[in-house]
Amino acid sequence: MTVRSVLLALSLSAVACVPKGAITTAESNIMRAPLDAQAWLELGDLYTKAGRDTEAYSAYQNALALAPDDPTIRERLASSQGRELSELERQALLEPLNDEVWGDLGDSYRQAGDDATALQYYLYALRIDPGDSEWQTNVAELNGMDQAIAILTARIGDETDDEALGDLADMLLTSGQTATACESYARANQIDPADSEWIDKLVTNCPDVTLAPYEGGGEYGGEGYVGGVIGMVDEGGYVDNSSSDLEQGKQALMAGDKEAAARFFDAALMTDPTDKEALTGVILSTGRTATDVLGDLAGRNPGNDELWGDLGDAWLFTGDTARAREAYQKAATIDPGDGEWQRQLALLGPGTAQ
Repeated sequence: MTVRSVLLALSLSAVACVPKGAITTAESNIMRAPLDAQAWLELGDLYTKAGRDTEAYSAYQNALALAPDDPTIRERLASSQGRELSELERQALLEPLNDEVWGDLGDSYRQAGDDATALQYYLYALRIDPGDSEWQTNVAELNGMDQAIAILTARIGDETDDEALGDLADMLLTSGQTATACESYARANQIDPADSEWIDKLVTNCPDVTLAPYEGGGEYGGEGYVGGVIGMVDEGGYVDNSSSDLEQGKQALMAGDKEAAARFFDAALMTDPTDKEALTGVILSTGRTATDVLGDLAGRNPGNDELWGDLGDAWLFTGDTARAREAYQKAATIDPGDGEWQRQLALLGPGTAQ
């Protein structure tokens, strides 16, 4: 018998150990009781018997997030850890430029308590996609800021790449080096004055920095970024009333009419409560915090797990892990099948009083 035949036989044997319909029943139990750690453990065991190692590992992670002190769950997770990492490592070798795979490897090693290896994988993911805030945050949490800043600084080269400068500024801002970050955002703005990302970052974080004049043609009519938008407004209101609430909000904000901008951005969020541009617009036009705005949005849309997850991210950024945990838990309750919320809860660990 060949090795392949042996493996196939073992696989069929494993599947045969699972009673027909058992996995479907266990998955239905999870849908009814997503916060039942024992239900997740039983589902993980069934996945393991069926040879579905990746799904088993995820189920055990979810179980551990709900019952972090359960020795049986810890044992199951440890036993599946090696199989899960091996699969991810094989995938990483097949997709060497897929930052999500390298980031998943970082998550797995971090779950296993190997922060040093996790950091190296997060740094590799950051090399591939320097603008990904998830890798920036994970690197910051594992005290890898100096290495990350060195990586991003090396990308700048002749300082004509505004995207590289912006990525570096994001990392500097995350590390608390606001003044240096503002210098990089300002240089990025000088290279590409029409890029709204640098304008938003400067307006939000660097109120003392003067925006570079925009003198190109195109959509702003060669009158400068702000002046061009002001030129789109007449005494009766906004000339292009057919444009979206989001676009009219941008026009109003750049024209200095924050009250009107807030109304337009809020209307845009009524249509799509997860619109990041509209969210940023509300923050800029009202001066409210991201946690405040997201809290209101989640309250208005209590069944939207993405909003609760975004709120968790926002609280985590402020350092309030207790509120972040509450938000992630609500997201996980709404969509228990979304592994992102379970991973965030597992990374935060059991709740503690603050």
